[in-house]
Amino acid sequence: RELWEAELPDSELRSAQRFAASATLRITPLDDCLQPAEESFAVVLRDISEKGLSFIHTRAITNRFVLVEFATRESAAPRLLAHVVRCQPVRLFY
Repeated sequence: RELWEAELPDSELRSAQRFAASATLRITPLDDCLQPAEESFAVVLRDISEKGLSFIHTRAITNRFVLVEFATRESAAPRLLAHVVRCQPVRLFY
C-alpha cells in the first residue's frame, strides 16, 4: 500500500482506490431542481477517488445533491455537482 492511500476498513473498500486528503471545502445543499436549498457551509475533506469524495461535518446532510466548491486563491474556485450516496455518523461527526 502506498503511504498516501486512505486506511479504511474492509467494509469500506470500494471499486476505486481512495487517497487520504485534507482540505476545507464549501458545500451547498441543493434541492431536487438543483437549486440552493440552504446556505453553504464548510466541511473537511477526508478522502478522494476517481469516483467520489468523502468529507466530515458536524451535522447530517439530508439533500440528495450538493454543490462542492474547492477553495483556491483565485476568484473562481473549481466547483462540482455531487450526488450524496451515503451519510453516516462517525463518532460526533457525519
